[in-house]
Amino acid sequence: MTTKNMLTILQYNVRKSKDTVMATLLRDPRIREYDILAIQEPWKNAFSETTHHPTKDLFHLCYPATEEGEPTRVCFFINKQLDHSKWHFKNAGKDLCTLILETNAEGNSKIAIHNVYNPHRQQENRRSILPQLRREMQGLRQGEQIVVGDFNLHQEHWGGSRVRRADDEADELLEIMDDFSLVDRLIKCGIDEDINHDSDHLPIVTSLDITTTQLQPKSRLKWKAIDKAAFSKTLRQQLPSIRRPRTKAALDFYVAEITTALMAAIEAGVPQSILTVTAPSRLCLRHSRWNEECSAILAETKRLRRIYSRDHTVESWEAYRAARNRKKRLISKALRQTHREKVEQAAESPELLWRIAKWARNKQCQTSAITPALKDPATLETAITPGEKAELFRKAFFPKPPEANLEDIDNAVYADPINLPQIAEQEVEDAIRNAAPLKAPGPDGIVNRALQIASPWIRQHLTRIFNQSLSLGYCPQHFRNSTTIVIRKQGKDDYTIPKSYRPIALLNTIGKVMDAIIATRLSYIAETYQLLPATHMGGRKLRSTEHALHYIIEKIYDAPSPPSSTSSTMPTC
Repeated sequence: MTTKNMLTILQYNVRKSKDTVMATLLRDPRIREYDILAIQEPWKNAFSETTHHPTKDLFHLCYPATEEGEPTRVCFFINKQLDHSKWHFKNAGKDLCTLILETNAEGNSKIAIHNVYNPHRQQENRRSILPQLRREMQGLRQGEQIVVGDFNLHQEHWGGSRVRRADDEADELLEIMDDFSLVDRLIKCGIDEDINHDSDHLPIVTSLDITTTQLQPKSRLKWKAIDKAAFSKTLRQQLPSIRRPRTKAALDFYVAEITTALMAAIEAGVPQSILTVTAPSRLCLRHSRWNEECSAILAETKRLRRIYSRDHTVESWEAYRAARNRKKRLISKALRQTHREKVEQAAESPELLWRIAKWARNKQCQTSAITPALKDPATLETAITPGEKAELFRKAFFPKPPEANLEDIDNAVYADPINLPQIAEQEVEDAIRNAAPLKAPGPDGIVNRALQIASPWIRQHLTRIFNQSLSLGYCPQHFRNSTTIVIRKQGKDDYTIPKSYRPIALLNTIGKVMDAIIATRLSYIAETYQLLPATHMGGRKLRSTEHALHYIIEKIYDAPSPPSSTSSTMPTC
C-alpha cells in the first residue's frame, strides 16, 4: 500500500447527456487524475439502473438504486487506485448519496462526501433536498464532511452582484455551511475549463489536504511467455525424492514439498507483468477515420467555446451551439458504429458470440464491483467494512451443519464392496491433460498449465500422494484450502442481504486432479454395475436432453388410450 497526500474531487452536472458530455468526459485522458467524480444529472440507461460507464478499468461506479420510474440524479465514480477497503457508499435517495472515506491507516479518521442535486424551483412536485442533507450530515457529525453538487440556488455569496434576488433556501444552505466546515483542509477549489465537455454547467475541482491509501499495482503471470527450460530445470532441482508417506502429517508435508517446488519453478520460468491502469483512449480508437473525426470535432467545439466565453456575442454563441450539436451527432454515430462492429466481429467467433449473448441476457441487471453494506437478518445490524461483510457471508454460506440422524442405518444391509485397483500414473496424466490450462487457481496460484508442463516429473509423486490419501482415508489440508469468491444472484430485489449472493470456491489445482480421477472412477462404477436407473439422464455420458425427449415420446405412444379420454398423462423422468 502507498499513500497520497491530496484528495482531488471533480463535481460536474452533465445535464443527462451521454453523447455530448459523458462519452467524451469519461474518455478524456486527464480524467484519471481525479480520485472522485461527483456527477449530477447523469444519463439514465433505459435498460437497467446504471449510467454510461466506458472506464470500468479506471473507476468504480456507485449508482444509487431508486424506485421504479424515478431517475437517479447523483452518482459517484471512484478511482480504482483508492483502496476499496477504505471507503463505502451510502445511498440516501435519488438526489443524495454519500461516500465515506477513511483517511488514515487506523481507520479512526473519516470524511463524508455528500453528492447533492437540489431540484429546480420550477419543477413540479418539488421537494428541497436540504432538510434531508442536514439529517444525513447530523448522523455523521463525528467526522469531517464536504458537500458537492448542484443546488439550483442563487445568492450573492457565490453569484456576486449579478444576483438580483436571493433564494430563500440559500439562507438554509448557508447555515449548513457554517455548521459543517472543511475550509481548513482546502488546498484549492475552482473551475477547470480543460475538463469542460460542453455541459450547461461548469466542472469544479476541489483539492483537499487529506492523506488517502492507494493500492499497489497488481502483477500477473504471463503464461504465454513461459520459459519451459528454466521452469523444468528449477522444478527438477526442487522436487523431493519419491516416497510413500505413512501418516497424515507426513502426507501433508509431502504435498507441501511438491507445492513449494512448483511455486519455485513458476517464479523462475514465468515472467510477470505489472497491471498498470492506463488512461482511456480517445473515442473510436479502433477505427482511424472515426478517431480523426472525433478528435477534430472535439477540438473545434472547444475552440468555439473559448471564443464565446471571451466575446459573449450572438454570433459566437450560434457557432458554438452548432458545433456542439455536430459533436453530439458524430459521437452518437461513433458509439453506435463501434457497437455494431463488435457484434459483427462476434458473429465470426463462437466464443465472442456467446459473450455477446451473455451481455444481452444480463444488460438489465448490471453487476456492481463493490458489495454494498449488508444487513444481518438475525440481528438487523449493518456490515460496512470488508471484514464485517466477510464474516456475515461466512455465517450465511457455511453454517454449522446439523448432527446427522443415524437411527435408520442400524439394520441396513449392504451389497458386497466393489474393489478397485490403485490409481495408475496414466490416470493422473489423463486428468492433468484434460484440465483447462488457465482456469482460475486456488490460494497457491498454481494453474493447470503449470501441472501440464510439470507432468513428466510430478506424476509419480502425485500418484503416490493420491493412493496414500485414499489408503489413509484422509484429504490433505492443502487440497481443502480454497478462495471463496462471492457473486450476485441475478434478478434479486435486495442486494443488502447475504442470501442474494452465492459463493464460488476456487480450490488448489493439485487437489482437483485427484477429484477428477475419483469422479471418473465413480462414473465408471455407476455405468458398469448399473447403479443408476435407465431413466436417469443428468450427468451421464452419451445421455442428453434429446434422449430424455425421445424417452418421453416413446412412453406417450406406448401408453394405452382410455376410450372416453381426450388427454394423456406424461411420465416424468
